[in-house]
Parts: sequence; C-alpha cells; structure tokens
Amino acid sequence: MTKKYQKTFLFLLLLLICSALSAQRALYVDNFNSILGNNDKEDKLLYFAQDNGFTTLILYELHLVRKRLPMNNYKKISILSDFITLAKTKYNVKKVVASGENSEIFLNYLHVYNETRKDDIERFNSYNIEYEFWHKTNSDLGGYYCENYLRKNKIPCTSEGSFNYFKETISVLDFIRKETNYPLGIEVYLANFDKKQILALKKYNIKYRISAYASNVELSSKEIKKELKILSNCKCIKEVSIILSSEPFFMSGHLKYNSLEKTEKEFENYISKYKNIHFTEFTYFKYSDLKKSIGFRKLRRTGIKPKY
Repeated sequence: MTKKYQKTFLFLLLLLICSALSAQRALYVDNFNSILGNNDKEDKLLYFAQDNGFTTLILYELHLVRKRLPMNNYKKISILSDFITLAKTKYNVKKVVASGENSEIFLNYLHVYNETRKDDIERFNSYNIEYEFWHKTNSDLGGYYCENYLRKNKIPCTSEGSFNYFKETISVLDFIRKETNYPLGIEVYLANFDKKQILALKKYNIKYRISAYASNVELSSKEIKKELKILSNCKCIKEVSIILSSEPFFMSGHLKYNSLEKTEKEFENYISKYKNIHFTEFTYFKYSDLKKSIGFRKLRRTGIKPKY
C-alpha cells in the first residue's frame, strides 16, 4: 500500500470512528427511584435524552426501586416496563441498562424482572456492574466492600480479593446470560486497572465503560492514557465507551460553554491513535448535573429556558 493510499485509509478510518461515536450517547440516570412513576419527571428525563441525542440510559437506584416494588410481580412492576417501553418507542432510546454492584441484585431482582417480561422491548438490554475494586480502602479490613461482600463470602479483604469478587460477579452474569433466550449484554464500569487484570477479563464478552474525569477535554484524555494503552496493547478489541463527568468538580463548567458535539470531536482527536479498541460512544455522568450545564448553555445561547 502506497503512502498516498495509507493516508486515505487512515483518514477514512478516523472518519468512521468519529461518525460511530457521535451517532449515539449514553447517560447515567441518578435519582431514578424518585423519577419512576412520576409522569412529569419521566417526561422531562426522556425529553432531555431525546433532545440531546442519548440512545442509551443507564439506571441507578434500582436497589431502591426493588424495595418499593415487587420485581417478580408482572402487573405491579409494570410501572417499570411502561417506562422502558415508552423510552424505546417514543424517545429514540435503543437500550436501557440496569446498574448494580453485586450479583445478588442482578440474580434476585433485576434478572427476575427481565424474566417476567414477555416482550424484549420491556426488558433491560444490559447489566452494568459498578464495583470499584481498585479502591484499596474499600477493600481493606473495615472497608465497605470488606464488610459487605468479601468477609461474608470468605474472601480476603485485600485488593486482590476484591478483584476476584468482581470477576466472580461477571462470571455469574455471564452464566445467566447464556441461559437466556434473548440478547443480553454485560458491562463494567472501570476507572483504574492493570494489564494482568484486563487479561483476566479478556475471556468474557463484556463492554468497558471507562471514566475520564477531569475539568476539560485535554485533562480528561490524560486521565485514561494508561488504560487505553493497556487495552490497545493487549488487543482485547472490546467495546469501550468513554465516560465524561458533568459534576461541578469536573466538566460542569466546560459543558456550560461547549456543546456535547464539540466536546466529543475534541476528545476523538486524542483517542483516534489507539488501535485494537472498538470505541462505541460517549457516556455522561450524570443526568441531574448534565441537565443544569446544558440548560445554562441553551438559555445563554437562545434566551429560551429548556423544558427540563
């Protein structure tokens, strides 16, 4: 291949990556327990998602939802299936993802809900594991993970023990996925990992959502430089989504003056050099903060206050 054709090929490849990333977005939805069942709040969330091109919603607080609603009762849990159906049929949402931090909530509640539904459009499309095994203090003696998960399962309260618990949760979800007769994805939230850990996860068909939390695009790209290099070198070729945070200490200010499109295009310039990685979309954390930044920007730009 001549240099001329190599340049053309690389340009087309970059164009393909950019168009794929900008074609869809994912949004973490916090406070979902207080949103579910409130028509006004549901409408505002779904209108916000549609208005800003979000095609995936990742739902938090499902542990609170299951405490007030019986997940195994087809009729009483219809409030959840109605929301998911509405999102997918009228607001251009393609996927609704259930988030949890341990296998118990998935096995005993979220998967039970999925199994009660007769139509795929009512189901969660993926399960997202949020267990931060890299936080040493959480895993050490007296830490949150140690006292709530590791000790009771006779797993050492160490960083290695915490990672093994995380990996076991993935294996449990992988097993139930193989038992289903409908498509079901598995995702994991990651902020820090090493080569050994990624190689241990390589055998599982899972999607990585990797946090790049900083106050602007350049700093955010530096936050995940090590992680993207590990993924590129190991040739894992997994689906990867970059998480940007709209919290006050991170990109809240940036997103008040820069559109999502502009932010994403800038970020693509930093990640286009990494090979063997299948970048799928940008994910934003989280709804309650992001709507403030975007609302501020739209009001400043148009003089019209957004409906959300």
